[in-house]
Amino acid sequence: ELFSRLSEAGCELRTTGLDLVGLPACDGAWRPEVVVVAASGEPGQDPVQTEARRAVRLLDIVRHYDQPGAAPVRFIVVGSGMHDIAAGDVVCPERRMLLSLCLSLAQELDWFDWTAVDAGGDPAAGGQAAVLAAEILSEVSERVVAYRNGRRHVQIFAPVATRPADDRLRPAVGKAYLITGGVGGIGQILAHYLVHSVGARVVLLTRRPADQVPADLRDDPAIRVVSGDVCSVRDVRAAIGEADRCFGRLDGVFHLAAVMNGRSVPRVAVAVELADLLEQLGPKVRGARALDRSEERRVGKECRSR
Repeated sequence: ELFSRLSEAGCELRTTGLDLVGLPACDGAWRPEVVVVAASGEPGQDPVQTEARRAVRLLDIVRHYDQPGAAPVRFIVVGSGMHDIAAGDVVCPERRMLLSLCLSLAQELDWFDWTAVDAGGDPAAGGQAAVLAAEILSEVSERVVAYRNGRRHVQIFAPVATRPADDRLRPAVGKAYLITGGVGGIGQILAHYLVHSVGARVVLLTRRPADQVPADLRDDPAIRVVSGDVCSVRDVRAAIGEADRCFGRLDGVFHLAAVMNGRSVPRVAVAVELADLLEQLGPKVRGARALDRSEERRVGKECRSR
């Protein structure tokens, strides 16, 4: 249907066999003006693996066309589950990976242009083919677009006046929190703040063995350290169980787990490979899913994620 709509509009199209569609430039040299990338997987597939491989395919195309003085190419990432806009929206965090990758590539490559479209499977929008055709043919190219209930939403930025934090958003005395990545630099600072400045209690989930945890954390009666992997539902449940046993409650989660060293950290986006993406997505995306599956009903509204 997409091919039909674009052909009727006079576009020349080609496919790569990699879930990508390109519209070639009009000067005779096959350099696309637009490349479309689908950001959605099939049921039953590992969503993280699926989107990581799709990102690698995008990078393969980018590297192929990355030449000095290259003409601009607009990449359109399209799918669903990238934004929480309307009631009932379910966000799939791994699908935002392509959006983040486009943000980074645009800072590294002056010829790289992009738009991320969350079509949302919106019947009122006439289906994803109609949405895609409209975006490709449009002379307006906002960065972040979402279709809901027949309406086209775009991301904007507006100045916000700062004001003191609402008391409801402040951690309270006696409350208990789980910090993933709790023995990292930010995790330690946050743990000490919650315990000594607020009067809260914390459970730290860390991959570090017990003998590598600083003594001031191990010996503090308001802090419990659990060794485990945030990507493991079993380990996350063990950390939640520790909060239950020691503090009798769990009021919120600070999801700080991340890969801060290793081969994937110092790389520029255009040089990223599949192993790098999977390394970074482990704690952030798989970890978030493990937290959600572990004890969703027990976690309060005060969750924070770095």
